[in-house]
Amino acid sequence: MKKIITIIIIILLLPALCFAGALQEKQKSCIAKKNGSAADPCSCQGTTYMFCYTGDFSADTDKACFTNGTASKDGTPNSAISVSANYLEWASTYDRLTWAISSDDGVSDSLGTVYFDYYAVSAVGDQEVFRVVGDATNDIYIRVSGTSDTVKCSHTGNGTAQTVNSTATVVADAWYRIGYSWDTANNKHSVSVVTKTTSAKGWEEDSEALEDWTTQPSALSAGDVVGAATGTVRMRDVIVLSTYQATDPNP
Repeated sequence: MKKIITIIIIILLLPALCFAGALQEKQKSCIAKKNGSAADPCSCQGTTYMFCYTGDFSADTDKACFTNGTASKDGTPNSAISVSANYLEWASTYDRLTWAISSDDGVSDSLGTVYFDYYAVSAVGDQEVFRVVGDATNDIYIRVSGTSDTVKCSHTGNGTAQTVNSTATVVADAWYRIGYSWDTANNKHSVSVVTKTTSAKGWEEDSEALEDWTTQPSALSAGDVVGAATGTVRMRDVIVLSTYQATDPNP
């Protein structure tokens, strides 16, 4: 009878033991990622993202994950951008990485949230550090001002541009988590700028008439996307999610 009871207890405990083991493996992978080693670059990002770039593919540091990690694509580096297992770094104009996107596989023009880490090694001029493009009248961009040290985010649909500006500022020699979120159906977008030591987001929202795009997104770029670099900047952990003010999987 004791053997039977022991067997029953073991059977009942098996699911919990398996779950604990899986959780431990994911934690190990996330720790490895943070230390810049060749962990699965998508393993720490949850399961709902549209685009994810961490630079952690050890042999292919311009590769990004798409569609919840079910696909990946190589990025195209432009000029002398530095790509490492820890961050992108640039100091010259047009130093950027660009990924081709189609059918909203990496970003949707109508609804979404983007997050990334930002670090200025020294004071910099105005820099557009993130852009999604359909054509000349349909785009999304994020710009860091070199004069006010604020962050400006823009959503342009069918030629109608709407912007939201942060009151929060960035300073050199510190990591920040910058976020931008948009929702055309509900005519609102928002920006968040917080230090990496701050867990809560600082969303600042504007209610404006956002237009859907007439040309779908075809490219996503990170780095100096408009040729205005005047200082050294670092960027890492870029992720796009499919909902408004989505929870950041890597705060």
